Amino acid sequence: MTSQDQEIQMTHNKEKNRFEFDLEDHKKGVVKYERSGHKMRLTHTQIPKEIRGKGYGKTMAEMTLEEIERMRMKVIPQCPFIDYYIENNPKWESLVYHTSSEMN
Repeated sequence: MTSQDQEIQMTHNKEKNRFEFDLEDHKKGVVKYERSGHKMRLTHTQIPKEIRGKGYGKTMAEMTLEEIERMRMKVIPQCPFIDYYIENNPKWESLVYHTSSEMN
């Protein structure tokens, strides 16, 4: 099964500063962040080992960025996976906050 074979549900868990994803077989993925004003520093993407390599990371990155865009926020891609995803999907470059000195 790939991520395209099922609908993935995303929940924005503001109390834990993360986006949570219902993946296959009751497994969950997360994208963690730190928020400051209108910026989100995406710090970590986590997918259970048993289901890696099925495209869930790409789907989670896309859904996370869509939600951040909807919220009219900017992104600081600290997580290497999210950074790589944005580099390879230039449509998201406009979301990137380029001067991160306020969040150091």
